[in-house]
Amino acid sequence: MILVIQILALNYINVSGLINPYMYPLLILILPLNTPKYMLLFTALFIGLSVDIFQETLGMHAFATIFIAFLRPYIFKILNPKEQEADEIMDIHYHGFTWFAIYLGIFTFIHHLLFFRIEKGDFHAYHYTLLKTVLSTVFSLISMFIYIFLTSNKSSTRYN
Repeated sequence: MILVIQILALNYINVSGLINPYMYPLLILILPLNTPKYMLLFTALFIGLSVDIFQETLGMHAFATIFIAFLRPYIFKILNPKEQEADEIMDIHYHGFTWFAIYLGIFTFIHHLLFFRIEKGDFHAYHYTLLKTVLSTVFSLISMFIYIFLTSNKSSTRYN
């Protein structure tokens, strides 16, 4: 459903060339923690290429998505040093809103910075790219949290 929303709606949002919300990285970030690394990277490739096909961006989304999939286990260990169950899902109700917002924010910022840097193609106008990254990250996070709150059911989680 997230991919459909991205392709049919969010791909067409572009406010003054500064705001481009991308909700699809959420698909990688909410995968279970015990997802094998090869499956995580393969899924990221598939999701990124799916968006690339509809935006005609020649693998830029795939690259940015694979990069955050690669970093995910390492950054998770930094953010959450306590021992976790092997099959634990990424859930806002288990980790809490603040932790989950930081987790999504870090990865969304990295994804957007990498994507917009590749899109620009050079290192000129880095202030513009940084501003575009920050604004797009904020609007992407808003769209992610709207989706999470509309689709989550706290009573159905196993962490009550």
